[in-house]
Amino acid sequence: MNKSSIVKTKTNLHMKKILLTLVGCMIALLGVAQSPNLMNYQGVARNAAGNVLPNQPISLRLNIHTGTATGAVVYSETRSMLTNAFGLFNVVVGSPGATGVTGTIAGINWTAFGAGSGNKFLEVEIDPNGGSSFTSVGSTQMVSVPYALYAGSATPVGPAGGDLTGTYPNPQIFFPLIKTFNFPTTQLIGMTNSATTGTLGAITGTSASNDANSAAITGTMSSTGPGPNASGVKGVSNGTGGFGIGVSGLHAASGWGVWGWAPSGIGVVGQSSTGTAVNGSSGSGVGVWGGSNTNNAGQFINSNAANTAATLAALSNGVGGTVSGTNTGTGRAGYFEVNNAASTANAIEATTNGTGASWGIRANSTGTNGAGLFVQSNATNTANNVQSNQAGLGRAGLFQTTNTANTADALQATTNTTSTTPAAMHGINGGAGITIGAKKGGWFESDNGVGLFGTSASATGVFGVSGFGTGVGVAALTFGTGNAVDATSLGGVAGNFYQQAGNNSNVINATTPGNGRVVNASTSGLGIGGF
Repeated sequence: MNKSSIVKTKTNLHMKKILLTLVGCMIALLGVAQSPNLMNYQGVARNAAGNVLPNQPISLRLNIHTGTATGAVVYSETRSMLTNAFGLFNVVVGSPGATGVTGTIAGINWTAFGAGSGNKFLEVEIDPNGGSSFTSVGSTQMVSVPYALYAGSATPVGPAGGDLTGTYPNPQIFFPLIKTFNFPTTQLIGMTNSATTGTLGAITGTSASNDANSAAITGTMSSTGPGPNASGVKGVSNGTGGFGIGVSGLHAASGWGVWGWAPSGIGVVGQSSTGTAVNGSSGSGVGVWGGSNTNNAGQFINSNAANTAATLAALSNGVGGTVSGTNTGTGRAGYFEVNNAASTANAIEATTNGTGASWGIRANSTGTNGAGLFVQSNATNTANNVQSNQAGLGRAGLFQTTNTANTADALQATTNTTSTTPAAMHGINGGAGITIGAKKGGWFESDNGVGLFGTSASATGVFGVSGFGTGVGVAALTFGTGNAVDATSLGGVAGNFYQQAGNNSNVINATTPGNGRVVNASTSGLGIGGF
């Protein structure tokens, strides 16, 4: 059969029935990812009758598919060949001289892992006239020959490349290893330690740096507009009981176990649905510490209007204070405010179940100011500025001056009102309204001092009223040798007694069981001394 008959046969049978028999075999696959990345392919060209095509110029197109015989083409090349006297031809796939080349032999993933992995199939297309009218004559799965099987299990030798450094069989990862990939639906690196015992975890980072701001492991959100709760480092504990920690920080000495910093936001946030958002515990140091240069060192907010729990609850089982406020500057050590006009709750309330010297509220001053100050700034407020209710057997109030050198009053009451009815001090009781003793005197008792001393520039120094009953407006009693009432005037009347018309009682009633005078009146001036 000559060339013209071949062409005629091709035309009549459309090459699908020529059945050029290509007896091909893979002579050797010389080490995928090894030099020279070439494959030998050998075949015999025959016509439909089974006769070889000797000394025939032909064109071949060789395609390597991945996955299946019709899968994606990972390599393709076109060659012009001349069969020998027996119709035999040899091709070194990947060698120079090919045209229409796509891909590389070295770039094919021959492994079972990663993109493009899996089985490989070699498809042969031929034009027996040496042109470009190719017809596929079939695909064959590429299988390993004995040498390739050995090469696949043999230990690599020689210098390492890519992300490795050193030489085989003991290369090392080349550092710094900095890679960028785009995988939005999966993590780039995933490590799982499936052991149910042990304390080392899945990933450990260690740094020997002594520099400031150094870190063993750093997590960074590179976005300048991250979504809610996006975090540079995230720790998750799937424990369903009372144990397990999402993020744990430990410092072996006196530094910080966990530290959070934000220029204008929140350094550390703790959030919990029913448990504790932030828990701080220390054996001998500070459990939770907050510091700020220009804002609150600590802030606690209760945003639920129906919440009846305390916004800040402090519990102590020791002998120290449960809450301690110290200010070394010029501001307050503590400040409590209720700014809801409809609120009926106390701004501050203190309760104690202790005994002895235990007080609900105790104020001490070691400076030059008072221990307590109560100010009412609302001019229309009619409530008591300070109120003391005693349901027990003790006093409702006690004011003592314990410094013998003190010349100030133990208690002073002043009113700036222009009305004639309010008093600077007003006492109401079933017995005496106000009882005053000098020094350490008891009830109606004076010990070397004045029991009651009243002064006025132009009005009455001491004024007593006993309503419309039978009581006494002013009563004076002495158990000693001193005067029960001593009245002295430097310009006016020393004593003035007045009785309204119609009252038949004595203006002055004086009785004595002793030998002294009932009334002793004397004058060193021109007035009448007594009668």
